[in-house]
Amino acid sequence: MAHHAERAPQQDAVSALIEQGRTAGTLRDDLTVADVHLLVGGLSGIIRTGSGDRRRFLDLAFDGLRPRRGRTDGPRRLPLIRVPAGARRAGLRGRSGSPPRGSPGPGASSGRRRRAG
Repeated sequence: MAHHAERAPQQDAVSALIEQGRTAGTLRDDLTVADVHLLVGGLSGIIRTGSGDRRRFLDLAFDGLRPRRGRTDGPRRLPLIRVPAGARRAGLRGRSGSPPRGSPGPGASSGRRRRAG
């Protein structure tokens, strides 16, 4: 229970900052406290694991926080992409069948690349 009691003042403070940003026209109108928690959690994970470029993450995050000119239809939702079970076992694959950029792909742990043919 103490955890929730400590969280309320933090949420109130974040909410007040969001409202100030909206009023000033520097934050998008549909930004929520939950969105800020998602961003902080993502950054925390990058820092904790050393698994990404935190400056790139922040650059993208800050761009996403800015008001969207000419859009009034609420938050944009990206479509979910279903990954076939076989692809999960072999490593995530993009639509082209190749691994996502930056991932080693099959055979990478042995240091050998498969030849086409």
